[in-house]
Amino acid sequence: MLESSSLGSGSKRELAVAGGRAKYLAAPKFSGGGHAGFSIDLGLGLDVRLAGRLHGTAAYTFQRINRKTNPGGTGEIDAPVQETVARVGLAVGF
Repeated sequence: MLESSSLGSGSKRELAVAGGRAKYLAAPKFSGGGHAGFSIDLGLGLDVRLAGRLHGTAAYTFQRINRKTNPGGTGEIDAPVQETVARVGLAVGF
């Protein structure tokens, strides 16, 4: 897993915080049947101090599971699970 890092001028006030993560899911099981040999989850995030307590935020997440199923014993077919989420917003600290 990757740890978050900060960008700034060396003072106690950080201008931005960037972070990332990478995860691998080994041997997942599915209630509807099937198996997956490879599964990955990646994420990136950025928090930028705009003014005082106001922050701009951005995040991106990608998840892919290469699922295979064998419906009715006719042979394996691909049934991948994939999700991508991007978020942009403002945050106010109290």
